[in-house]
Amino acid sequence: MKLLPNKVKNYFRNKFGNTIIRSWEAAKSNRFLSDWLTETASINSDIKSGLPTLRARTRNMVQNCPFFNKYLALREKNIFGADGIRLQMKIRDANGTLDKAANREIEAAWKEWSSLKNCTVTRNKSILDVEKLVDATRETDGEFFIRKVRGFDNDFGFALQIINPQKCDLEKNITAMGNKNQVIMGVKIDSWGAPLSYLFNSNNDTVTYNYQHAKTIEYKVGQIIHGFVEKFPGQVRGYPQAASILFNLQMIKGYSEAEVMASRASACKMGIYTTPKGETIKGMADEKSGNQFQVNVEPLTFQHFPEGTDFKTFDTQNPNANYSKFMQAQLREIASGLDISYNFLHSNMESVNFSSLRAAALEERDRWRIEQAWYIEHLLQPVFDEWLDLYLLSSKTNLPYSKKWKFQAATWMPRAYQWVDPRKDAQANILMKDELIISPQDLIAERGKDPEDVIAEIKEWNVLTEGMRQANEETTKKETNDEK
Repeated sequence: MKLLPNKVKNYFRNKFGNTIIRSWEAAKSNRFLSDWLTETASINSDIKSGLPTLRARTRNMVQNCPFFNKYLALREKNIFGADGIRLQMKIRDANGTLDKAANREIEAAWKEWSSLKNCTVTRNKSILDVEKLVDATRETDGEFFIRKVRGFDNDFGFALQIINPQKCDLEKNITAMGNKNQVIMGVKIDSWGAPLSYLFNSNNDTVTYNYQHAKTIEYKVGQIIHGFVEKFPGQVRGYPQAASILFNLQMIKGYSEAEVMASRASACKMGIYTTPKGETIKGMADEKSGNQFQVNVEPLTFQHFPEGTDFKTFDTQNPNANYSKFMQAQLREIASGLDISYNFLHSNMESVNFSSLRAAALEERDRWRIEQAWYIEHLLQPVFDEWLDLYLLSSKTNLPYSKKWKFQAATWMPRAYQWVDPRKDAQANILMKDELIISPQDLIAERGKDPEDVIAEIKEWNVLTEGMRQANEETTKKETNDEK
């Protein structure tokens, strides 16, 4: 490293002090950073003051911004797909062999419960619908709340209630001294910061969000699934992950609208009409007569103006030649903030070759797998544990509750992704299988299939083809005998 001359060092020391050379550039206060306003408040204080506005603006983007809706659609397709995250039981007997009967029974019962009929208290959502709805809620509101309702009136005595996050009132706060419990934004926590219960307003939120005179309902932590991505230690409530790019979305939405309107005006060739000395011409605005000269602009039409007027056109020079490049630059920044590929967000495959597209797809799939693992851990597994407990206590099964530990062997199969290059990927998988680097079960699971189902289907196919072969042989023999 090239050392600074002593004269330069002494100059900086005299002017700024001895520590200026080793300080953080981003921590300095100067005229270039004077508009960088920050506070040292806690994350919960920031959430309490900013969350209502962030929610309102994010919901507005859902209603009016095509790019944000494309982002939500990409999440739905890539995290859950058409079949959602499915249950696969791996119950084993004491000798290590799979308990196929118990596996089939629990999988079938879970499939029955997770249907439209039984899954939610509203009886109109399957578990896949729940997965998609809570993900959209997490992205727009920053969090989701699900109540696990024991004793509900359905075939399993269990259902889920999806609660609007706004019902957990941000204004419910009780400060405690010492080791006592406190309430932060509707969440009661102990001295360690662990949640104990949640305080919800009781109003029917399908009509209004006015909770001024609402009663408070408290649910223990075991009754509620509170899902949000924790970014800071001690964070109690969630906030929309799109918070960092909402400003950009709003600006490009407004810019795009202005560009469209200006282009439309330019296409109509609008202008103004004038008179040589500014006098009033018959047919124009006249206070005495009340007449007003009006011009309706339509494509491919020509207007007749009163005598003595002159019409001067003006051109807005739209569409702007740099519009596309500017939008691309802004959307790349937005895509980075959302951690997705610009090409997929913008549905733009220009200047993309196979290698770059494959690299982007593979990187993005890792992002979706992280989301799948998050939903398995924070949503599906807690719901399954509660459901299994009630199922083993019900009259719908003969499986003993005393062996609940055995029946908790649940694994989950997220949606699979198609190969980017089918031939090369298939050859690589065959090579890894032959070299014992990966098992056939894992290869099948990567395709989103249950290995047991695949084996059963192959057996069924073999029986079918064997029957067809025998039938063909008998037909051939009969035809040969007829010819003889």
